Amino acid sequence: MPAKHSVFVLHRNGKPITPTTPCRARKLLKSGSAKPVWSRFGTFGIQLTSPSRGVAEYTALGVDQGSKFEGYSIVAGSKNTINIKLDLPSKSNIVRKLAERRYLRHSRRRRKCRRREARFQNRAMKNWLSPSQACIVNSRLKVMRELCRMFPITATGLEDVRFNHCQYRWAKNFSTVEIGKSRIADFLESRGIELFKYLGFQTKSLREKFGYSKTSDKSADKFSAHCSDSLSLAITVWYGSPVEPGLW
Repeated sequence: MPAKHSVFVLHRNGKPITPTTPCRARKLLKSGSAKPVWSRFGTFGIQLTSPSRGVAEYTALGVDQGSKFEGYSIVAGSKNTINIKLDLPSKSNIVRKLAERRYLRHSRRRRKCRRREARFQNRAMKNWLSPSQACIVNSRLKVMRELCRMFPITATGLEDVRFNHCQYRWAKNFSTVEIGKSRIADFLESRGIELFKYLGFQTKSLREKFGYSKTSDKSADKFSAHCSDSLSLAITVWYGSPVEPGLW
């Protein structure tokens, strides 16, 4: 866990600026020029209370998507600030809870009691996602939204998962990753973040080029599980040279 540039910084107006070092953060807190804040990931940061230039370096986000686990990495300038391994919600548990909720809803509707009139004009199907898939997509967006609140992300390197479902029928997990890609692209576009897409074999070649290892156990709580891929995508977008892995 290197001590360099691992503290995110917010301007007085709440906008993220270039991360700083723990030493510099302690000095700002001691002088009263900043106050402590925490992210939803539990990481420590500071928010300035005095005037500042608000300098924001070119910051890139790397995202390695998966069906159950994902990796997120931030590279600010030439420093890897943070790496996150995300455990996505279990789809089997989501489906089970939705089935229970449907059973309770149907039993309530069969009971003779006062209720509002049925409404049939609230079934908009445009860009519709099933509830189980929407929960997973919203989990991804929640992480990206928090990272955008912490860092001045300028560009994103995203692994564009594709699979020929017409020719092959054995990879249903790819569908979970592919669904909702347009929503993620729309989210990044709405924030003015440039999006770069890479295929799976390109991500592998970039990881090998930069010398990062990849473990076969994707559920392991290790940097090499998913963050090695996400870091490779992040530094490809901006820096282009291997960097020392930062906060994990």
